[in-house]
Amino acid sequence: MKYDRVSEDSTDKEDVVPLIGSDDEENDFANARAKLVPKASLASRLLGGFLRLVLVTLAVLAILRLSFDIWEYWANPSAPRSCSCGGTSVNEALRRNCRFDPISSAWLPPHCRDDELIDDFNRNGDGPNGGWAYYSDWNKTAILSEEEVGRLADVGGQFYTTFAWHIKHCSYNWRKLWRMKYKNTGVTMTARAGAYGHLEHCEKMFLEQRPIHEVLTFAGVSLDADLGFFKPKGSKPDN
Repeated sequence: MKYDRVSEDSTDKEDVVPLIGSDDEENDFANARAKLVPKASLASRLLGGFLRLVLVTLAVLAILRLSFDIWEYWANPSAPRSCSCGGTSVNEALRRNCRFDPISSAWLPPHCRDDELIDDFNRNGDGPNGGWAYYSDWNKTAILSEEEVGRLADVGGQFYTTFAWHIKHCSYNWRKLWRMKYKNTGVTMTARAGAYGHLEHCEKMFLEQRPIHEVLTFAGVSLDADLGFFKPKGSKPDN
């Protein structure tokens, strides 16, 4: 079988259809496509830009905060957290989100308190309705509410209560320490409660054979628990 050779000149150029259309056809295609894809409104573009700015700002702040925490840890890794509430007035303590903790006989910030334990302590007293009875002196001249006891910090006053309170004060501080270690409460012990001398003092109280429900204990109220042992505190001397 023979094939006739077709010369290049034998094909009519008008019969050739190019793969790429003319410039006009390309423009028409682009215009049609643009109509199918709506442009974002100015408001949506501004909103998108604002959200991106917010996310970037939050990320930068988080990095700065993390960097500060790491620097603070490495600069002073063993420094205990302060349990001070300012040391000047009850109102200042309240502004610092402090609460009167009868277990510690002090105003404490949140990271030094075990609020669950405080509430339990307040429900397990030997006074009326399961609470604790606080007095203005040895003779029980006036009964003080817990709020009034806390306010004694403003005047350097002291409250008087039963020997049972003293024993529970010791045992609840030990509970607080146990919960910190084994329940991971993250609470910082005060300088007073964490001192070895306080443990020895409590041990002595447990061994003393005194009438448990008699008013034999007095204590002051501190606004700065970092100071450790504060005066006045103690038990009624033997007559």
